[in-house]
Amino acid sequence: MDNSKNLDAYYEERLTQLEEVKTGLERLKVNMNAMVRNMETMNAIGSHTFEQQPIARPTSSLLARDLDERSMGEEERL
Repeated sequence: MDNSKNLDAYYEERLTQLEEVKTGLERLKVNMNAMVRNMETMNAIGSHTFEQQPIARPTSSLLARDLDERSMGEEERL
C-alpha cells in the first residue's frame, strides 16, 4: 500500500511540475514575441531615421577634404 501511495504522490508531483513547465514556456513565448515586436519597431524607426538624414553634407565633405589636405601638408613638413 505504501508503494501505491508513494507512486501516486510521485505522479502527482510530476504532473504539477509539468504544468509549471508549460506555464513557464507559455510566459517565455509571450515575452519572446513582445521582444520581437519591439525589435521590429526599433528597426522600423531606425530605418526611417536613416532614410531621413543624409550621411554627409556636401559642406562637411569639403571641410573634411580641406582638413585632409592641410594634414598632408603638415606631414610633408615634418
